[in-house]
Amino acid sequence: LANTKNNGTFPPNFLFGVATSAYQTEGGWNEDGRGESIWDEYSHRVPSPIKNNDTGDIACDSYHKYKEDVKLVADLGADFYRFSVSWSSLPYLIKTLILIIFLLLAKMSLTIDCEWYEPLTNSIEDIYAARRNINFECGLYSYPVYVGDWPPDVKERVKYRSQLEGYNRSRLPEFTPEEINYIKGTADLYLLHVYFAYLAEDAPEEPNNVTSFRSDIKAKLTQFPGTSVGANGFPVS
Repeated sequence: LANTKNNGTFPPNFLFGVATSAYQTEGGWNEDGRGESIWDEYSHRVPSPIKNNDTGDIACDSYHKYKEDVKLVADLGADFYRFSVSWSSLPYLIKTLILIIFLLLAKMSLTIDCEWYEPLTNSIEDIYAARRNINFECGLYSYPVYVGDWPPDVKERVKYRSQLEGYNRSRLPEFTPEEINYIKGTADLYLLHVYFAYLAEDAPEEPNNVTSFRSDIKAKLTQFPGTSVGANGFPVS
């Protein structure tokens, strides 16, 4: 666009896209065995931390109206449609299948949502905590595509937590050598969303009866000094 005269028009090769985001449009929060997402748990707290006790339980009801949504995108003439699902309600098995299956479909791509993390102190524990956050969020999908297999610290942490929680094997499925070779190097386009940045420090191990994404990561997050925070406690991007 730098060499295009600013006459209020887009160049002929400009590609337009539209996007929706899971909780804001999805609905169907308790259907078909779907587990609670982070936002479901947050919006259902009593008393509610949200004005007027609003929730996204129905939202735009895309869970039931996805065909209508796709038709609306087509009617708009958009070149791309980026949508997301509530990732926090997906077990590691589903994340594995996503990596394997989406690469079979030539017209689909993954958009990675990854916040950035810096260690709270220069201690090796906090440095590793920051790295774990990045690898569990960004690396969980990126590492298999660009390096091969899961990030080593992700495999180590999930295996360790699974043993503590009484599982017979890791909750993170192992890739076969064939799957590793199949997935590696298959991405034609890499899309990255970064909304916030946090300071990370090593956290105490959660009790054995707690199974969660955060207990796998084992890190405590704090805001950078001077970060603007909204009334709901979330940083303002």
